[in-house]
Amino acid sequence: MRPHDADGGPNLLVRGDNLVAMSALRAQYAGQIDLVYIDPPFFTGLSYYSQTGVGAGNQKVTRRAYRDNRARGMAGYLDVLHARLWALRELLSDEGKLFVHCDWRANSMLRVVLDELFGPDCFRNEIVWRRAPNLGRQAASKQLGRTIDTIFVYSKTAGATFAGPVPKRRTASPLDTKGKPKGARWDELAQAYFTTAPRGDYTDKSIASLRKQNRVYDSATGTVYIKYFLTKGDDGRWYKEQPVDTLWDDYEVRPLRHRPKREEQGYDTQKPEGLLERIIGWATKPGDRVLDVYGGSGTTAAVAEAMGRRWIACDIGGTAVSIHRRRLLDLATRQAIAPFDVVSVEAAERRHWIRDADDAAIVLRAFGAEPEQGRWGQREGVRIYVGEVDELMTDRRVAELCREAGSPALAVLAWRWAASDAAALRGRMREEGVELAQHTIPMELCRSRKKRKVAFPVRAEVALELQPTEDARTLRVCLTDVRCGAGDELAWPERVDGWSVDLSGGEAFRATWRSYRSHGDRDIELAAPAHRFSRGDHRVRVEVTTIYGDVIERTIRVAS
Repeated sequence: MRPHDADGGPNLLVRGDNLVAMSALRAQYAGQIDLVYIDPPFFTGLSYYSQTGVGAGNQKVTRRAYRDNRARGMAGYLDVLHARLWALRELLSDEGKLFVHCDWRANSMLRVVLDELFGPDCFRNEIVWRRAPNLGRQAASKQLGRTIDTIFVYSKTAGATFAGPVPKRRTASPLDTKGKPKGARWDELAQAYFTTAPRGDYTDKSIASLRKQNRVYDSATGTVYIKYFLTKGDDGRWYKEQPVDTLWDDYEVRPLRHRPKREEQGYDTQKPEGLLERIIGWATKPGDRVLDVYGGSGTTAAVAEAMGRRWIACDIGGTAVSIHRRRLLDLATRQAIAPFDVVSVEAAERRHWIRDADDAAIVLRAFGAEPEQGRWGQREGVRIYVGEVDELMTDRRVAELCREAGSPALAVLAWRWAASDAAALRGRMREEGVELAQHTIPMELCRSRKKRKVAFPVRAEVALELQPTEDARTLRVCLTDVRCGAGDELAWPERVDGWSVDLSGGEAFRATWRSYRSHGDRDIELAAPAHRFSRGDHRVRVEVTTIYGDVIERTIRVAS
């Protein structure tokens, strides 16, 4: 993790296993998180997918977002969540709240686990959310439609108060024949309509207090009623507001299929923004920090950002991280957003993986090669080399390996590649008589319990051109090709989801210009604005995100 500023640092988007991420976050954020919302796998045993738009048209590419694995049964599922819930508890502040989203498959078991970890006294609510209407095949089945999810609410300490106001549901008041709210009276002092209800169990002292607030209505017979004022909406209609209970089936939290089109990210298990707006608005105040370690489609981060909360989001999938990034940048086109960093804990995952493992031999066998001495192997007459877990594979190192291999063909397998020109390197090695192949070792290898064969994608690469203008020192960075390991037949610009250019020269990547596709705008610029360089040597860094979730970096030097 990068060092943080005095105000707690920027918002964070973390790629990698959430248990490893929480371990890394603990030093900075233990006891500092005000709200945790998680929407973990539901123990379905199914795979879920994401659809991403291709290019400027209506074509989409489908890729697996995650698999909700239940191979180890309910006990294995609960073991995984127990460890993560314990880590989340350590991150919560004393006044912090935890919201756990689940369904009928595991909610009864999760309630037991949460009571064990937080204590029954810290249980606050069990919310029932209607996630879908009872329609179609579900309604036609021989049992009642399963249309609800459960959200458990716990606090870190018993009796901790909620920072925001109690959420309310708004219902438009029906109109009478004169176009006025039916059954309502007009209040001149408040300049609003109101309805009434019997005083109920209000004491005389309470009635006296309500009278000072203009909340009491005395009927012609002397009966005391309580006034409930209607509020006028932006649409000119009058609305009745009531505190919500634990059944959430109102318009404000309607399912995604009935939400604005701009919300849809093409992610199978995406939750609607209205649901997170209610949770975040109730449990936090502006400036509080929100954490979601099953980030998915990015709803929590996007809503927290829009509501003025600080946030940390994490997901193990490149697809989810790519959607997060695109969604937040899309939000930035509509409002100013706070800076956020994208960091990875995959190096820590790899180091944890190799503690008791001969990693080179495992990688070689998964690649279909026969291990030899050290980190070398062979497959079908091609020498194979496996990079170290923490090694950044540079062009210089690859050139050394080509000469060391003693073979006309070499394949280098690496976890990370330096931001260099891969095509130029292969050309130089070909001139030296070595046919070079470069493959990225997939993280799935160290996450899988079975060390079976996995796909080793060809190293993703970017081709750039520095295009001069009339002034020799004024140059334009142009994207001219993007290759990734998917092996599809798409034209290369259609593979690009977005790209950024960093002209700052600093160590951390800070985009000074970017162009990203969004759901509303599928166009993308392939040439950055012209930039005038001062005299001397400069470093230009480019980061490209593909529709497959690849993040490819290139660094080029400019002498002016």
